[in-house]
Amino acid sequence: MDRLAGSPDLVALVIELEIGGMTCASCASRIEKKLNRLDGVTATVNYATEKAKVTYPAGITTDDLVATVEKTGYTASLPARAVADGNEDEPDELKPLRHYYRGYAAQIAAKTAAVANQGKAK
Repeated sequence: MDRLAGSPDLVALVIELEIGGMTCASCASRIEKKLNRLDGVTATVNYATEKAKVTYPAGITTDDLVATVEKTGYTASLPARAVADGNEDEPDELKPLRHYYRGYAAQIAAKTAAVANQGKAK
């Protein structure tokens, strides 16, 4: 949590919303403008990742943020979280990537060991 600029007593909350229905960068810009019109809200929307990073004051709820996006004609939801390898904060979308890199690391280790053993055999 951060402090809101110019307001030492107010705490800023940050959330990443999942946005659906965008077809171009103009869609992202439209959503961003609507969210930024809310009092104390600062939002950036990324069309490529379909996510909006939103900083908002405690007086605004996540339901308000989602409703604003939906009134603009798009879908919005809170990020889905999953328990993966004991880390409750890890997004579910990282699970396939993590498994890919673990497999890749195992392949490199096996090839390195084979090359090392080949040098010893001579």
